[in-house]
Amino acid sequence: MRSLRDDPDSITDLCGAGLSLTGFLGIADTPREAAPQLLADLADRGVDIRLITGDHPVTATAIAAELGVSVDADEVITGSEWNALSRKDQERVVCERVIFARMSPENKVQIVQTLERAGRVCAMVGDGATTRPRSGSRPWGSVWWRAAATRRTPSPTWC
Repeated sequence: MRSLRDDPDSITDLCGAGLSLTGFLGIADTPREAAPQLLADLADRGVDIRLITGDHPVTATAIAAELGVSVDADEVITGSEWNALSRKDQERVVCERVIFARMSPENKVQIVQTLERAGRVCAMVGDGATTRPRSGSRPWGSVWWRAAATRRTPSPTWC
């Protein structure tokens, strides 16, 4: 048995070795059951929702729809589009877009920092497994859970 880890180019040899397609496997990382209601409650309180993810724009849009957040195509931006913007255009776009797709961990931090420069108070919802460790010591998750636990009505400038 050969390992592709040892020789990633050996996939070419394997594909020509008489393999037959036997099926497809789909894996879904579904949102938690309470997530759609949580986002609806936040929206009812005037909290702007932003989905910042490394996922493909189509995947991110589908996840947003599953969470009850409907978006138009002009409310989605990719990491490469974000990187091509000037700082002034980033400050404009960050308040207009809802989905930030194909974002690197660095992009995610830049987006939050840009929102904060625009006067928005930011809090993170989610597992944070790919964002929080790379974003420094900012307590975004802690801020969110404190706000959620106290059921305070946040200022309309929250995002």
